[in-house]
Amino acid sequence: MAKLSFTTMGTPEMTGVEAIQAARKYGYDAVDLRVSDHKGEITADTPKEDLRLLRGCLLSEGIELAGLLCYNVVGTEETSSWQAMTDSLKLHMEIGLKMGSPAIRMFGGNPHKEVPFNTFLQKSADSIRIALEAFDREPIEIVLQNHGGSYNAIEGVQLINAVGRDDFGLTFSPDHCVMMGEDMQEVYKQVPSVTKQLYASDVIMKPEGGYQGILPGQGDVPLKEAYQAIGGDDFKGYVSFKWEKIWQDHLEEPEIALPYFIEYWR
Repeated sequence: MAKLSFTTMGTPEMTGVEAIQAARKYGYDAVDLRVSDHKGEITADTPKEDLRLLRGCLLSEGIELAGLLCYNVVGTEETSSWQAMTDSLKLHMEIGLKMGSPAIRMFGGNPHKEVPFNTFLQKSADSIRIALEAFDREPIEIVLQNHGGSYNAIEGVQLINAVGRDDFGLTFSPDHCVMMGEDMQEVYKQVPSVTKQLYASDVIMKPEGGYQGILPGQGDVPLKEAYQAIGGDDFKGYVSFKWEKIWQDHLEEPEIALPYFIEYWR
């Protein structure tokens, strides 16, 4: 059985300490903390002593850190943006090392908006590779989330192959595959070898367009199928409950959603 975590997008009113305590209370193995100026448990300016407090809380509660959700600078048509992207990734990796995080989650930007796709992909790969090379001897990875308005899952695999390093992989988010209309059978052929983490989230696709978040197992996302595709109970990465209450206030409170997910998954 994979280790279960949850992202603190689902607990926006909790402090980092409270989220860690909730993970222990509801039977999770780990938690994914956020590095963000918007209700993040950590920011780029969080003092070292506060990071030590969070890390100490993880240890005392017996909860692992599955990763840090980071909101990095992304590349654009501006030449300087690619160096800014590298610098942003390196900053987040430094925070990750201070927290003992195995990985940072990055966003890829929109590969279809600023410059030709192949150019965007190659510049992204170069920026990511430079950041990783700066931490060659350190136990930290970067994971890319496939995401609406950014790389879809198959394009994410292309980027991972272009970077060509074992310490860069995919946080596989099947809900975004559904939202972006991807061929799931083709996705299942390509993502298993590069998937390091699974984001478990469900949505209902609206006939008039758009989507609405819903508790896992009640919507249109084939979560069980996706889990089996990446190895099922042989999958060694974290399965993280992605409950986006921070963006969708109508969703159930964490006191309902967090225990629900544990029961649903097991």
